[in-house]
Amino acid sequence: MSIFGPIVDGDLVETWVTNTLKLWWRTYAREFEIQRGLTQDALPDPRSWIVVEEVEREGVDQLPAVVIVSPGLNGDEPLQHNDGNMMATWSVGLGVFVSAATRPATKKLVRQYVGILRTILLQKQSLGNKANAVIWRDESYDDNFNFTDELTISAGQAIFDVAVDAVANRFSGPVGLPNEDTQPGSEWHTAETVEVDVEKEG
Repeated sequence: MSIFGPIVDGDLVETWVTNTLKLWWRTYAREFEIQRGLTQDALPDPRSWIVVEEVEREGVDQLPAVVIVSPGLNGDEPLQHNDGNMMATWSVGLGVFVSAATRPATKKLVRQYVGILRTILLQKQSLGNKANAVIWRDESYDDNFNFTDELTISAGQAIFDVAVDAVANRFSGPVGLPNEDTQPGSEWHTAETVEVDVEKEG
């Protein structure tokens, strides 16, 4: 571990959530099909996984689509442990966009996708041993269907709190003045190739 300690930001949290959902989607979707008596691969895999600042229905062009949105912390004050590690909790929104030929089919499909993805986050809440906990806060569906090319489009969302135990450490960091040449406590990546310019003098 670097003497700087961990540096966790919202983009990293979004990446952990996205990677966890992508890793486990197929396994949980197949289990859902078994429990509901559906044929294998009845639920198509998401065609796009998107991380954005704001969910916009018109901006999603490949359906089914899963959208991960984190506007920042959930409003709770970050906590400091005795060892200086700071724990913070991000609010993360999970959006799902689906389309089908009829309104009833679209309504059913969006609820199925949200249920599967929500279960993944609840059961895999460490997000690959990165997070401390995932807390389920809310879930809702947009049933005001829009018609596009004779298909209906629907959206569903679930809201979670993602708690990270070591976001930064107040007691870490280099001592003394900055020295960018040595970058104390860290190691630069090893260069795979080196280019050398030689000039003849005299």
